[in-house]
Amino acid sequence: LFFPTPPPPPPVAPRAADRAIWELGAVNVVLSCMEMLFYMRGFTYTGFLVRMVVQVFSDLKPFMMVVVVIISAFAGSFYTMNTGDTYTGYDGYAGYIVWTFLLMNQIVWDSNFWEDSVSPVLNHVLVCLFLFVTAIIMLNFIIAILGDTYSSVSQNARSEGMRERANIMLELNFYLTAKEREKVEQKFRWIHVMTPWDIDSSSAAQDSGEGGARGSSAVAVLENKVRILEGRIAAQAAEIRESNELLAKFYADFEAEELAARDAHGGAAGGRRGFLGALAGGGAPGKEEEEEVDTTKLRNLFREKRK
Repeated sequence: LFFPTPPPPPPVAPRAADRAIWELGAVNVVLSCMEMLFYMRGFTYTGFLVRMVVQVFSDLKPFMMVVVVIISAFAGSFYTMNTGDTYTGYDGYAGYIVWTFLLMNQIVWDSNFWEDSVSPVLNHVLVCLFLFVTAIIMLNFIIAILGDTYSSVSQNARSEGMRERANIMLELNFYLTAKEREKVEQKFRWIHVMTPWDIDSSSAAQDSGEGGARGSSAVAVLENKVRILEGRIAAQAAEIRESNELLAKFYADFEAEELAARDAHGGAAGGRRGFLGALAGGGAPGKEEEEEVDTTKLRNLFREKRK
């Protein structure tokens, strides 16, 4: 009451240079906030969302081309039908493109839009056709595209998050100096290696969805494989022992038979005849066969067979 404040000065239109600075500042604010998405890629549970945004823009390229063609076509039609109409506040063909885009999103609507048109009936038909194409057909198209993109990315959410994390680590590595990169390489403690994995174990790990469950599943699979290999080794070792026992028994029987043949026939010649007779089925061997066969060679043969 005692110290009244003076009225504010009237607004002054900004100069061209000031307007350019404010415009640049507005763009800079948007880009600076978008920079946060770059750092969100480093987290597992937000990295796949950033990946999904990028994938959505990639999948919407053909759709946006179709939308631009439709908006340009109907904007030209409305501009032709409403020549000289300045009621909407959008002058020229570029203004009608903006008005048509807002009409597609149902932001603007003016019932007196077609009063000054060349043909109000045709203008009604064009507006209804435009709303049918954009608000019904194209809207369902974009919903289907976004649904397919989200389902494809969410199926591999964990792997996509790790992929974005690896990409940001690789990008940040390029900003390091040679000295800093050498320092990091000397102090690293962990390394991740991509290895082939069994289909059953990998599917079970994906169903679990947790790192601990995945690790326990991997350990269980490896322990099962080790038990199977140990069983096979034990079975083969038993077969080898049984074969060695049979060969040792056969070799002992052979020596016993040779000694018995020597005692019965008086000497090595008799032993050879008895052994060759046993090999021939009990028949008496000939004199030429006795000279060709040597007991030492037969022993060496059985030793090799035993080995």
